[in-house]
Amino acid sequence: MQKGFAPAAPGNADRQEEESWNYEAGARYNLGALTSEAIFFYSDYSNMHGNCTAAQGCDDDNIGDQYNGGEVDVKGLEFSLAYNFNKDGDIHFPVKLAYTYTSAEFANNFESDFKPWGDVVKGDKLPYLPENMLFASAGVKADSWQLTLAARYTDEVRTVAGQDEIAQENLIEARTIVDLSGRYFISDVQEVYLTAENLFDTEYVTTKIHGSNFAGKPMTVTIGYSYKF
Repeated sequence: MQKGFAPAAPGNADRQEEESWNYEAGARYNLGALTSEAIFFYSDYSNMHGNCTAAQGCDDDNIGDQYNGGEVDVKGLEFSLAYNFNKDGDIHFPVKLAYTYTSAEFANNFESDFKPWGDVVKGDKLPYLPENMLFASAGVKADSWQLTLAARYTDEVRTVAGQDEIAQENLIEARTIVDLSGRYFISDVQEVYLTAENLFDTEYVTTKIHGSNFAGKPMTVTIGYSYKF
């Protein structure tokens, strides 16, 4: 259990602090090549801040303003499972699966000039917060090299607080992004690596501002060298 606190910013007209009580409970289970973990979390906000930034489409005159959202309930579950096939062999095959579920809702009614919130009704879901996220990876690893393929699924999100079905103009669709990485270990302190982020060059939207869609990162290939001192 932890108490959260954030002071009001200079742009907060009401000078209200952000306060919350945060709770976490979980369990771990490890057996041989298997590792697993499950965590339940719950945050009870008596007041949540919303900060107006250019990235959120705020007007120039409002950038830096801070808004108060009142009571918010955030709860969810994180689960991870990993297994290393042929763990003691010269070549082994690590796999991992991780899932996160998050539910975040306003617990009061209010009207706000903060565009991502707007006129809020109790039970409205927070914007830009996916309900489901899933990560999966599979790799091949030897003493001197490693290859990993990973996929990340992000659920659809709403750009404005609300309930029920998301209106098309406020919808950012779900996406799955695949990454590939390879490493060659020259020594204990040196390695060369190659990463291909968004391997299939999937087109997706991350933000909507004033009717415009802002695209996510395209396929990006990086080659590098690392030395540990």
